[in-house]
Amino acid sequence: MPAFQIRYINKEDTIQKQETVFMINLTSAKKSATAQSNEHTNVIEIYDLMDRLIAKRTHGKWKNTP
Repeated sequence: MPAFQIRYINKEDTIQKQETVFMINLTSAKKSATAQSNEHTNVIEIYDLMDRLIAKRTHGKWKNTP
């Protein structure tokens, strides 16, 4: 199972919370991150273990990075 690093960022660009999760795939990691975020979260970023950004959620929409 791959590991993903998830960062929850507020409007002031401060990391509220950072966690590493083990999920079956990126879709599952996105669902989990969305469910775990609170009302103060403005951006959710998902990184791989090499610290490369692979997905970002802003304004309620996910965008994968190539």
